[in-house]
Amino acid sequence: MVCELAPITKLPLGSNSSFIALIPKSINAVHPSDFRPISLMNALVKLLSKVLATRLKSFMPLLISHNQTAFIKGRQISDGILITSEIVSLLQKQNLSGSIFKIDFEKAFDRVRWDFVLDVLSALNFGAKWISWVKSIFYSSRISVLVNGSPTEEFAPSRGLRQGDPLSPLLFNLVGESLSCLLNIGVRNCIFSGISLFGGKEIITHLQFADDVILFLHNADASIIGIKRILQCFQLLSGMKVNFTKSHLYGFHIPQSRIDKWTSCLGCMSGKLPFSYLGATIGASPTSVKFWEPLLARLRKKLGNFEATCISMAGRLILLKAALDSAPIYWLSLYKLPTSVLNSLERMRRSFLWGDTPVHKKLHLLNWERVCKSKANGGLGLSSIKLQNSILLAKWWWRAYSERGSFWNRIFVGCYGNLWSFDLKSLNPKRCSPIVRSILSITKERNLQSVFDRSNFKWICGDGLKILFWEDVWVFEQSLADRFPTLYGKSTKQYSSVASLLDFFRTSPRCNTLWSSPLDVTQLRNLDTLVSMISSVSLNGRVDRICWLPSGSVFSTVLARKYLCDEPSTNMLNAAMWNKVWQLKAPPKTILFLWKLVGGFLPTNLLLSQRLHDFNPQCRWCTNAPESITHIFWECDLARWTWSYVQSWWSIKEVHFSKFGFNLCYILSLFKPKFIKCIWELVVVAALWSIWLGRNELIFNNVRISKNNLQDLIFFRVSKWGNASKLILFDHVPVWRVNPVGTIHVYHHLDKSNYWEIRRNNFHVICMVDAAWGLSDWGDSRGGIGGLIRNNVGHNLYVFSGPSKALSILEAEVEAILHALITVKLLSLKHLKVVVCSDSASAINIIYEGVGRTFPLLESGFDYQTMLHDSVCLNYVPSIINDEADLLAKQGINKTHFFNHWANRDFYVGRPTSE
Repeated sequence: MVCELAPITKLPLGSNSSFIALIPKSINAVHPSDFRPISLMNALVKLLSKVLATRLKSFMPLLISHNQTAFIKGRQISDGILITSEIVSLLQKQNLSGSIFKIDFEKAFDRVRWDFVLDVLSALNFGAKWISWVKSIFYSSRISVLVNGSPTEEFAPSRGLRQGDPLSPLLFNLVGESLSCLLNIGVRNCIFSGISLFGGKEIITHLQFADDVILFLHNADASIIGIKRILQCFQLLSGMKVNFTKSHLYGFHIPQSRIDKWTSCLGCMSGKLPFSYLGATIGASPTSVKFWEPLLARLRKKLGNFEATCISMAGRLILLKAALDSAPIYWLSLYKLPTSVLNSLERMRRSFLWGDTPVHKKLHLLNWERVCKSKANGGLGLSSIKLQNSILLAKWWWRAYSERGSFWNRIFVGCYGNLWSFDLKSLNPKRCSPIVRSILSITKERNLQSVFDRSNFKWICGDGLKILFWEDVWVFEQSLADRFPTLYGKSTKQYSSVASLLDFFRTSPRCNTLWSSPLDVTQLRNLDTLVSMISSVSLNGRVDRICWLPSGSVFSTVLARKYLCDEPSTNMLNAAMWNKVWQLKAPPKTILFLWKLVGGFLPTNLLLSQRLHDFNPQCRWCTNAPESITHIFWECDLARWTWSYVQSWWSIKEVHFSKFGFNLCYILSLFKPKFIKCIWELVVVAALWSIWLGRNELIFNNVRISKNNLQDLIFFRVSKWGNASKLILFDHVPVWRVNPVGTIHVYHHLDKSNYWEIRRNNFHVICMVDAAWGLSDWGDSRGGIGGLIRNNVGHNLYVFSGPSKALSILEAEVEAILHALITVKLLSLKHLKVVVCSDSASAINIIYEGVGRTFPLLESGFDYQTMLHDSVCLNYVPSIINDEADLLAKQGINKTHFFNHWANRDFYVGRPTSE
């Protein structure tokens, strides 16, 4: 479709029509300015815009100056906050005079002139065809406004960038770049002056994030007049309007009379610290409770929008993770939480999860510390706020080391010296700004030691331009400066890159220009050792990459929580049971019920009697015993009815079913084949859930459920849950109610045969790979990989199984795919079509995107990307169908050596029917 549109300079009539939905900015929205217009675009044009935007994205870092941080890969909204906060801190502490002008644009996206956008594209040397595509999107657009859900008559707009169009943010960035250029021209021509930092080494004039623009001005009347003229010029060119009446000027160490004079000249308001920029508070101390009041008020407002009693606990858990826990992330990534604020936030989360209301406090069944543990350790996988705060601050250490050369990093190197780039731990917090003190505060956290220990950040050498020769860890387990401290002390090339020094040390390491004074005998011996260590290093055209050793990949908050803060389970069997609970294909509220049951804190009458005074612990159904978990789900008459029906339906003998009493782990594992086991687990969960609901019906409604209704409900729930998760696509087949095991076998065989038949018809060679993670025979948790390669006639060519070097299951899945690709390369199958099938969609995506980006230590050493573009492709296979590779991977966990076997290298392949 895109190829057909390529030669077209004008889009067909009606293809670029869109609806405008007016989204209110506030509760009492009345005037047009109180609404935000969002365009609901035609799918055809949105697809074309998405293609153009995807193409343009990769070039944006080259086109947009470092002052802009919006919509550009590698730049983040927090960069501008960090720089602004640091400049404000410098102005306050060092008694520097200066002013900050915070600009407000009125309806920024809606006022942009189209002819100006096209002129900018032309000035940036965009091709004529590219400009014609953008022009056709502009001038063919038609709009109708949705009023009470009904569209008005269409009209043609004459300006503005549609909010909702994938291309609009990038085009707005290009418009913003013209303002950036005008400001730079103004500085060069002395129309205005920016703030000089670090003794004049860095002059900063402005920062931009979309339409949020902040200017840093030198204290001179000429600068104020000059900046107003530049902004007026930009208004005339772009069509955008600066709302001077809503803009603010902040002065530092300037008499109020001069500030009043400047605000009068600009027509803006005089601002006072603290002020808000990009949603963060600038210029106030984060150690005070008052600083956090906006965040606390925002969370209280969010909680007030939800009626906790009308939402199930599973729903509240989802809301807590998706909505409430995401709200403070912005703040937590910049500032260290005071203890009092931390307690307030945790109290809000705790009360919401358990369903507390202002007038009624619910029973909290489990200690909050246990609730916040990982799912494998019996918790709900919620992060404690304190832990989340520490990990988000720890990410700045990774960014400080990995984003060398970025604008924000250059500012901070100027502030704190070269230590900022490789050894934050050595900085003195007392001399730092509030944000930097927060970033350094993680050194007090013992469990985050592997973040502030710089030996855990290892560089993988590419072109050598980013890596510091002496200071970074790149050729050994520690930096060369730590390994050879006396040589480092005499080096005249400290803070120099590997690329600039490698040849020197190979050819003339004793050159006088490298050392401040002659080396003694011991130092010369150390120098020879150093030269031999780096002799095997070779530079290539790739970009240097940094790896965080605890994860073997890049640093992320998810990985940090997993590798640093999750305490190992004291009982691997319990961990396996907890993992099983969360992997079940049942509704979320049923999973939460099972979580309480397995944890032993389901609110049975016995538990409630232990928590509440004068509460009768007896079972209401049979009244024969206290209502414990074992009684209600195993011993009671209601439970006996249920399990009798399940045994009859699935043809299970009583002696096998009741062998260990109410042992849920044993009952869930009665059926071994994976494709049967996953459905049997649904049966067990449906039975338990039906017992609990039957018990609740009696207690709360005084209604006893009949045996027939109970059986029908169990069968109905299993069928519907299985159908929703695509495990049971045969719930309408009568034999499913009579012989479930036989029905599952038949349909699994058909499903598996159909899947592999399609692959055999389209490929010459089929590779099946998988990874597994679990407890080994030696008592440790480790991974294994396995798989096999077949031709399309069905003959096995190659089988492999063995332990994995990976540190996570995802990394092991990637390793298994890479092993298959290496084997395919060894077979020299360039003339054949090959498919590698894995049941991990995430691993497949990582392979296509490039392993080095996510798992640098798994870099394969060969060009598999060319293979993927030629005759090899990766396919996702459901784990139930990939059972052979799964078995080999599980066997690999307990192997001490890697096993592989060639069945036949001289193999025959049939011709795919698709050819």
